[in-house]
Amino acid sequence: MNLAKITIWGLAMILLLLSGCVREPVEIEVPPPVSTKLEVMRIKDVSPQFFELIEHGDFDDITLTIYSMSRFDFTTTLPVSIYHLINWWDDYKTVVIVSGEDLVEYHGLLKQIINAELIPIDREPLVCIRLYYVFEHSEYGELFTFAGFGARWDMFVNGIEVEHNHVFYELALPFLPENLAGEIERFLDGMDQL
Repeated sequence: MNLAKITIWGLAMILLLLSGCVREPVEIEVPPPVSTKLEVMRIKDVSPQFFELIEHGDFDDITLTIYSMSRFDFTTTLPVSIYHLINWWDDYKTVVIVSGEDLVEYHGLLKQIINAELIPIDREPLVCIRLYYVFEHSEYGELFTFAGFGARWDMFVNGIEVEHNHVFYELALPFLPENLAGEIERFLDGMDQL
């Protein structure tokens, strides 16, 4: 027999063997669908001490520190984390420290924050922070943090990624330089167009 006939007979035998190997269908148990909607939270759920202090107007020992890129259209080669914004971008950032005494005037805005719905997002975060602020208390330490302008335009409240809400950005506006506040307002207006 020549090589071509042997090859053809070999392939025919393999096909016959494979066609005889029929598997029984396997039933796969499919779990019930899982709800992708996570529970809505409020500030009292993620920071009860901050909630209590703001609810009662107790600003005596609170400070607000705001870190922001000095231009929101500033492009970076790598995503900017909170650590990078606080510690590296000295030539491109604005830092503002607000005393509790200055916060009293904005009690109404702070109440909007503590009553705002926080809708968690269940996905891998893409972080490119442009605005970060932290409320601290002289006795309790860090109470509440906000990080905004992530890659998906979502935001982080106490490290939890949640859906966008204007009020968290608006809190920083009265304390930032006018040109920077204007950029944030234009950003928020653009968000309304989406």
